[in-house]
Amino acid sequence: VPWDGDLFKKIPPTYSTNQDFVPYNLVEELESRTLFHMKREKSAKPVSFQQSIDDYV
Repeated sequence: VPWDGDLFKKIPPTYSTNQDFVPYNLVEELESRTLFHMKREKSAKPVSFQQSIDDYV
């Protein structure tokens, strides 16, 4: 996927209007404010998916 990987990590610091942005983990942030409590975490296997370039764009 084009937005996955090192390239995407370089774009926000270069072009962001918020140069002081610090990445954070949303779940940890919500838990630290007692707004969320994770009971369990579950992962799923990837599902093969194909789409045409026209549909992608």
